[in-house]
Amino acid sequence: HRTENVDFYLSLLKDIDFNQPMDTEEYRKLFPTVKAGNHHIAEAQSSAAPKDKSRGRLWFEKLTGIENAESEVSTVLHATVDGKEFIAIVPDTQNKRFPRVRNGEVGLMEGFTVAKIVNQVIEEDQGKEQKRPIICIVDVPSQAYGYKEELIGINVALASSAAAYAKARQAGHPVVDFIPGDAVSGGFLAHGLQSNRMIALGDDSITIQAMSKASAARITLRTIEELEEATKHVPAMAYDVFNYTKLGALYKRIDSIKSWDASDKNVARIQKEIDAAIESTKGQPTDLSYRYANEIAIKEGRVATLKMRKAVENQWNN
Repeated sequence: HRTENVDFYLSLLKDIDFNQPMDTEEYRKLFPTVKAGNHHIAEAQSSAAPKDKSRGRLWFEKLTGIENAESEVSTVLHATVDGKEFIAIVPDTQNKRFPRVRNGEVGLMEGFTVAKIVNQVIEEDQGKEQKRPIICIVDVPSQAYGYKEELIGINVALASSAAAYAKARQAGHPVVDFIPGDAVSGGFLAHGLQSNRMIALGDDSITIQAMSKASAARITLRTIEELEEATKHVPAMAYDVFNYTKLGALYKRIDSIKSWDASDKNVARIQKEIDAAIESTKGQPTDLSYRYANEIAIKEGRVATLKMRKAVENQWNN
């Protein structure tokens, strides 16, 4: 599967000179010449230089204790702290090679790098009885939209990340999202949506949805204003974390902490909530059934989903 060729694509991205224009013919010539190297993504380290602010970066640094965290891939931070692997995607407003990810979007380097990190964790913990929990700190406005991304394969990059998270979950790694910021579109699909449990802050500023408003408006043949009106009546179409809760997808929503309020007290609270979420996965299925098997989902958010799943099951068995 192409999603398993992460080292190849990281080598490809390293070899390409993005200062020069490239069309499809030139890319076809380059592709077969690339030799896959063995890439190791080092953990984030503290630095003296201030970094671009984001809610994802703020909470990563507070939860890991790494100040002004920096990495060889400027937009991806990861570190193992207290036996847990933390991963965040952050903005880099000075990104020259990939300007489409300057605001924290998930692009080519982000997708393949996260996949490499998660695959490293799976490989290192293979055979161990206790698998390392993976904590996704989610603050992603969308996937990256650009010519480079489409030419090289943004679909493969995001699929590689999503597949790695799913593989980790199925291998017994508790995968827990902490959502202090936006979780939107392909960015959320690649970084967060494959988790066992999702914890979100109950903050009005947080947008959470698997499709951007502009895209949803086009597909449903509505204006954005008409779409926003429709979301008041259909939680599955909504973009706020409060309506998202009604679907049953969240493990927990924490209303007492705002997205930028990472005080020592609040960080300690989130650490406890993450630990509780990890504990809740023990002895439980490694699939995503929690999202439609909890009380909120059964009584409200996934009623039609459950009926449809039952109907399909009956037809399949008959």
